[in-house]
Amino acid sequence: MGLLEKCSVFLELIISLLVLVFFILVIFPVFLLLFLVCYFWRLMLVIYMKMQSHKRYVRIMGGKNPVVAIDDLHGKPLCTIVGMGAFDGKLDFLTATEFVSTIVNAKEDSTGKLLNPELQQYYEEWLGFIWWKWEEKFSLMDHVKFWDSSELPNGIANEDTLVNIIGILEGQPFPKNKSPWEVVVLRNVKLKRVANEDELKTAIIFRFHHGLGDGIAMMQQFMKYVFDDAFEKVAHPVYTRRNKCQMGIHKLVAALELPYQFLKQGVTSYDINDWHLPEYKLKREVSKAWSKRIPIESIRRFKTIHEVGFTAVLLSAIAGALRQSMLNNGVKLPKKIHAILPLPWPKHPKKLCNHWFVL
Repeated sequence: MGLLEKCSVFLELIISLLVLVFFILVIFPVFLLLFLVCYFWRLMLVIYMKMQSHKRYVRIMGGKNPVVAIDDLHGKPLCTIVGMGAFDGKLDFLTATEFVSTIVNAKEDSTGKLLNPELQQYYEEWLGFIWWKWEEKFSLMDHVKFWDSSELPNGIANEDTLVNIIGILEGQPFPKNKSPWEVVVLRNVKLKRVANEDELKTAIIFRFHHGLGDGIAMMQQFMKYVFDDAFEKVAHPVYTRRNKCQMGIHKLVAALELPYQFLKQGVTSYDINDWHLPEYKLKREVSKAWSKRIPIESIRRFKTIHEVGFTAVLLSAIAGALRQSMLNNGVKLPKKIHAILPLPWPKHPKKLCNHWFVL
């Protein structure tokens, strides 16, 4: 290591220590005070709600759900998750409804209570917090629908048509006073690279708002109760394994580094360029795009060839697509664009929830 590199490392260490002291003496006390005030206000509201004979709300929303639940789900939702599975042949409406009913009415083995009561509840804001509320006269008929096949070319949906339908569903608002989820049944679907390719399929498209839970949570429920398959068969992220000593050192280093990274991101993440405009400058409608299904085998092959992780291949593909789009439209290429990347947290509960962290 040269003298210049040693000086650079030493300087960064000094800055980190100064930031740590500033964080402990100034920022942490302010954040702690604000946290205690908000927590006390939240506690008072919860106690008040429990004292009511006729409860207006079931409970207050906790965990990470409020982070995405504040979205405009009745106007222009930006946090909608859409997934799909397919059956061979034609699936009638009654059978599709029964499949969905098994998820809605699934119960915990130990208590006998609903495993996912959120599927019969919606949420709304009250006095600064988000609360769950039961639907009045809940009915599966309000959530399970058939897509009109007469609108399809020749009555058959190929993969291009299916992608367009998913794009339409992804951007649709959710009705008020209803749990924000929906299952759409689409018959006569022609899919490639699947078993029994020559046979027409029935697609089960499920869309739900992120406030109910994350993609893994919904995939767990559909694989178990609709497609009768085990979620454990799906490829899972590989996490670094550490012994107790390594874990202790890792947590200590993370605690010391957190203030520096926290302040650093607060400064460097504020980037303005032709692609990443401030919200007050946005004028046009939000446009969203879907691609055709990408075989997992292709991603695995690329990651093996380049000796990188699965996520790295996906991020490279997205970044490359954005870069090419900018070049095609004559947009000046920025040096960097900051974005939020949600990643799954280990040991996901087997129920609806948001169990992730962000980078």
